[in-house]
Amino acid sequence: MSFMIHVSPEEEELLKKAWTAYDWSMLKFNSKLRFLFQGLRTRYRKSFLGFLWSLLSPLLSMVVLAVVFSFAFKQDIKTVKDIGNYATEQLQKRAEYKKNKFINSLVD
Repeated sequence: MSFMIHVSPEEEELLKKAWTAYDWSMLKFNSKLRFLFQGLRTRYRKSFLGFLWSLLSPLLSMVVLAVVFSFAFKQDIKTVKDIGNYATEQLQKRAEYKKNKFINSLVD
């Protein structure tokens, strides 16, 4: 079952331009990927482990740094809820301060 969507000629022209822009961006993305893999292939053409190491090295260093810093600081990471509560408390304190300042200015 198929159906037709009726669009005006202006909308059809916009859709064509958008589709052309999408095709062009995908072409650029694919060419960048092809260039990347071609560079890796030529760099590590004689060694499979070299290619594998180029992928694993950043991942392993990230894991090592995460483990080292988690043991070095031994602090719980504040959750978004804790940060939101802190921000709310600070805003309430600031509003109370401004209210008291305004009232005191009226009294004086």
